[in-house]
Amino acid sequence: MHCDGRVFRALTQRGAGAWKLAAPAAEQLIAKGMLAGTRELAPGDVPDGLRQSAPDAVMFLEHERVDFIAQPAEWTAAMLADAALLTLEIQLALLPHKLSLQDATAYNVAFRDGKPLFLDAGSIVQPARLDVWYALGQFQRMFLYPLMLVSRGFTPADVFLSSLDGVTPSRMARALGRLGWLRPSLLTSVYLPAWLEGGKAGGKAGGAGAQAGGAPTGNPEVQATILRANARRVQRMRDKYQPRGVWVDYRNQHSYSDADEKAKREVVQAFAARHAGKHVIDLGANTGAYSRICLQQGCRVLAADLDHDALDVFYREAGREGLKGIAFARTNLANPTPAIGYMNLERPSFLQRARGDAAIALALCHHLLVSAGLTLPQVARLLAGFAPSLLVEWVAPDDPMFKQLTAGRENLWASLTAEDFVSAMAQAGHKHKAEHQTGKATRTLMEFEANG
Repeated sequence: MHCDGRVFRALTQRGAGAWKLAAPAAEQLIAKGMLAGTRELAPGDVPDGLRQSAPDAVMFLEHERVDFIAQPAEWTAAMLADAALLTLEIQLALLPHKLSLQDATAYNVAFRDGKPLFLDAGSIVQPARLDVWYALGQFQRMFLYPLMLVSRGFTPADVFLSSLDGVTPSRMARALGRLGWLRPSLLTSVYLPAWLEGGKAGGKAGGAGAQAGGAPTGNPEVQATILRANARRVQRMRDKYQPRGVWVDYRNQHSYSDADEKAKREVVQAFAARHAGKHVIDLGANTGAYSRICLQQGCRVLAADLDHDALDVFYREAGREGLKGIAFARTNLANPTPAIGYMNLERPSFLQRARGDAAIALALCHHLLVSAGLTLPQVARLLAGFAPSLLVEWVAPDDPMFKQLTAGRENLWASLTAEDFVSAMAQAGHKHKAEHQTGKATRTLMEFEANG
């Protein structure tokens, strides 16, 4: 629950008892950067409004707040794999403490500074047995099976936009085909669970045995062996995936000259410098050339793009470079990730979550107009909703890249002008503040500021 911009959890007597057992292990995970910061509130530190909203609670925890939480549908292949590896690593780390994660949902993982972060300290419980992980079936549905589909041309969005619970064994078995069972690893991880599911013997993993009375039984090394095998499998799939989308090499294939590109970077740099320490959204981030400029100027950046592979390249590079202050979201701005969960209230839509102090939209408007089929007023309203301060690149219809998009249909957009865009932005509540020429006559960088 949220109160005064902070994130809290109210615990019942049972939940408080579980937290007391989990707290020492949780502190170690927090220190390693694997678990979101969590602390128990002293009775005098509990806000009055929080206590009133949960009168039956016996304990309150405060959790670290994450600026932007990307939904699993907004992850790339590498992000999904890293979230899976973190979940397995935490489960392995809990075994020596005779503890376990009671569930393995992808929604328990967020990303901070480009690295996965486990959010749900309340998932740490004392299980009935240590030789089995009751959440393994859910781990397969939420991580292993989606990764297997990604290796076959799907994206995380293809999985999670259609199902909150990931991929069922029977669905995975159908995707693999009738001969897939000939591979021993698939027989045990997919086809046997699918058979059990068909016989109603599978059920949902997670709750059985959690919080059972008495000390856990069973040899934890048996479970650890299975967890390590899954980690190796996930890592192989991560390493094997080769991003090769249409826009992956855009940084080397754009139509700018070196001088024009240098001038464009200088405009972005100056804009970002004025928003140092603030939250900037890079709409159409591609592989992150301009996001990096914003980061270098001290901004916190959300990099959003439709092209899965381009964003996957950026995410992988950011990890290798150790970039801080960066978040990622793969989404279609013309059809953004919707609100999901109970009554569409559990997890807000992308447009509800993506709010910044400033935003940049470079070489994007013509794609929204042509590829997505939006009108100019619709594009303006969309951009205006992200931040009060905007830097937008206007690409004229006679630009080579615009012509490439509109081949055979040039007349539909031929009359659009920069003045039309300025007028549309004014109607959307953003006044034209400044514009910059980079030397390329068909492109103009425009700054807008929200009225008032």
